[in-house]
Amino acid sequence: MSQAIPVIEIMSKKPVIVSPEATVREAAHLMRDRDVGSLLVVSGEKPTGIITETDLVNKVVAEDVKPSELKVKSVMSSPVKTVGPYQEVLEAARIMADLKIRRLAVVEEGNVVGLVTEKDIFKVWPALIEISRQRAEMATPAQGAGVGYCEVCSMFSDQLTLHNGQLACPECIEG
Repeated sequence: MSQAIPVIEIMSKKPVIVSPEATVREAAHLMRDRDVGSLLVVSGEKPTGIITETDLVNKVVAEDVKPSELKVKSVMSSPVKTVGPYQEVLEAARIMADLKIRRLAVVEEGNVVGLVTEKDIFKVWPALIEISRQRAEMATPAQGAGVGYCEVCSMFSDQLTLHNGQLACPECIEG
């Protein structure tokens, strides 16, 4: 497969957005109703952050905070990490892997035009998992196996190795 696929070809062109002034309860309802794991936090057309299911668990539920009394801006991850619509998908995947994140806002001239996720990337590269497995079976641990999802932590990695029968990233193997 050519690596020259631009992000605009695979991104969600209508990401679900929320205001930083919305309550966390409103955001959670929006995530549930739209069946999404994250919301881009936008002021006007400018991205200011992202709120994910992990943010809700770690910053609201685990802290026993009442969601109806908390604003999205107080729990969102900010600044939101971005990529341009014409950057290559492979570059977006590398950014996600380097930053250990699963989503990137797609921004053009400072305005949100989409959202790209790890799942979007693997929809266009379904054979990549099988190729990574085959490479892992042939590779030595020093060589690494390839690119894909770590079967232990589910994070994207471009350094997977077969370890105990699973494709694993270096962090999971070490730790």
